[in-house]
Amino acid sequence: MGKTKPGQAGFSAVELVIVVVVLVLLGVVGYVVYKNHHKSATPTLLYQNNPAAPKTPSATNSYSGWKSYCDTIDNGCFKYPSNWDLTTSDIDGQTSVQVSSPGETATATYKTLPAAIVTPQSSADFYAVSTNAVSTVNANLKVVGGYFTSSNIPYYYLVEASSLSTYPLTTDQTSQFEAIPDYNLMNSTNFGSFYAYDSQKGPAGAAAQAQAWYSTSDAQDSLLVVQSFYYL
Repeated sequence: MGKTKPGQAGFSAVELVIVVVVLVLLGVVGYVVYKNHHKSATPTLLYQNNPAAPKTPSATNSYSGWKSYCDTIDNGCFKYPSNWDLTTSDIDGQTSVQVSSPGETATATYKTLPAAIVTPQSSADFYAVSTNAVSTVNANLKVVGGYFTSSNIPYYYLVEASSLSTYPLTTDQTSQFEAIPDYNLMNSTNFGSFYAYDSQKGPAGAAAQAQAWYSTSDAQDSLLVVQSFYYL
């Protein structure tokens, strides 16, 4: 008793080798799995920590594929959908540009106006739907959505932010607003007029119809067009 049988020690050594081999294989497999997982996670970490990486859709992305127009006289620029048609005219040094959606269901108009046309400014009853910022950094400009009750045609107007102090607007209410919404052109004695509207709606339309327009895709594109205004 207590003696090792012939061959028993050799069998134990084989078992030990097998155990070592299995442990090595498990270690290799574990390392490969860890490495592959680490590779797949790395781009996400880099993306989150990279301040230049786009994290969420922004207003700028809304203009992907759009075209641009720039007024070389007064340096006003804007963007418009690539499938909208553009027409331009220049009469006595005054620029007039129109971009229209397919079927001309929505139209945006950019004009330069001499000061004599807009001064002194008068006011009229205006139903306010919204006030929006422009897409570029320009605290002096705002986009006002609404319509004059004399026509009930829905518009988005580019205006001076200061005009909202002179004519305060409250959403979903009627109040006085400048009759010719405009803005001061940078480095120019002229004024600018830039607006988009429902070009299929006649003056006889109901106010409810005008309000309903603001939830349409035409209205969404029209707002983006006016918001896109910037200077060269």
